[in-house]
Amino acid sequence: MAQFKDTHLEEMLFDKNLVIINPSHPVTLPSGIMTPIYLKCSDIMSYPFEQHKMMEALYSTIKNHLGEGGFDIVAGTDIPLTTCVQQYFHVPMCYVRKEAKDHGLRLPIEGAEIRPGQRVVFVEDVFSTGESTAEAVKSITSAGGVVDLCAVICDFQINSASQNLSKLGVTVRGATTMDRIFDYGLSHNRISTLNQRHCQYWRHDPMNWTEMYKNKMLYSDEQISKEMARIILGIEAVTIHPDGIRYASGTISPVYTNLRKLIGFPVQRERVAQLATAVIDKHIGFDNFDSVAGVPSAGEPLATDIATMLGIPLIRILKKPNFEGRQYEGNLRLGTRILLVEDLISTFGSAVEAIEPMRVNGAKVEHCIAIVDYQMKKSAENIKKCKVDVKVMTYFPVIIEEAALLNEEITSQKEMLLDWGTDHENWAKKHGITGPK
Repeated sequence: MAQFKDTHLEEMLFDKNLVIINPSHPVTLPSGIMTPIYLKCSDIMSYPFEQHKMMEALYSTIKNHLGEGGFDIVAGTDIPLTTCVQQYFHVPMCYVRKEAKDHGLRLPIEGAEIRPGQRVVFVEDVFSTGESTAEAVKSITSAGGVVDLCAVICDFQINSASQNLSKLGVTVRGATTMDRIFDYGLSHNRISTLNQRHCQYWRHDPMNWTEMYKNKMLYSDEQISKEMARIILGIEAVTIHPDGIRYASGTISPVYTNLRKLIGFPVQRERVAQLATAVIDKHIGFDNFDSVAGVPSAGEPLATDIATMLGIPLIRILKKPNFEGRQYEGNLRLGTRILLVEDLISTFGSAVEAIEPMRVNGAKVEHCIAIVDYQMKKSAENIKKCKVDVKVMTYFPVIIEEAALLNEEITSQKEMLLDWGTDHENWAKKHGITGPK
């Protein structure tokens, strides 16, 4: 058999979508450790050609370490995988139950009988925390077998896991490793920029990444709203004007919002995208849309970040039809479900203008996520008329509350400022504010 390094295992795993990378929706390993990158090796059985290539990789891994006849039995907890490896080496096979049956002979190991002193190769799809592998090895050694090697499709390379197996006299060898998968993904642009940092942090210290996720990503709606307000106040994308500021429409407001400033702050922008996907996951569901579109132009950066993070198509909405007469760019088909992304909801008028050309072309626009909502009466009317379910990351009152924590002057005027949120039209007159001339 040829060495598998020539058959591009990592490329195959990405091509078949078996590498799952989603920091906002991580996989929890049996030990409780969370990981933003995972491998669905079990799905490879659905692809005969790729399955054959993967088995070649495992065959080479075992042969390089033990030789052709260096063991007597192949064992594992995954029956299809263990069976495939057995077919390559033509040796007896057994599989180890995670729990013994509560009936019959109640055997922890089924298949070939393990006799004292027999050498056993244990095979796994992925080796992460090593806990289940260690228990299986103990079952084999209790039956008299000797396990020298645990051969896996992918080794997650968690040091503590390998060290625990080495204490049992077992060496772990992977056909590939998480490092090789990650390096391939980076060099071939298969991992988005937004996801790279999380994966790098996880590789360096899985336990601390897990704590970071629990502490910073599993937020309640209230926590997300407060953090979002602090982010945009911190970069001055939202500024508070107790003396009033006049909009182009003539309306006088105590707040001015320019969320386009986010594009100049990559760290904060990445965090906004993470919080947005957390809101989407909780309140909309990733299965309820096919593509993402941003309201031009301030909604487009976040829409791009969300699409990149989730690995789904982006539709670009144009303010005017292009030379082909279309008011959008991208693969929009009949029935495509669009998640609309807005930066600021004041009247929701810009969103309505963005929704119309997509619906005219057969798309379904039923969900929208926005960074800030002023909660104006007009926006509520437009949202209802448009029949769109809107989820918002933070609101005007939250922004004022957070701003008051940072500025004593705003604290003293907080009630007056909050009043704008309940009566936008009459606020200036009510409080004797004329705004700048």
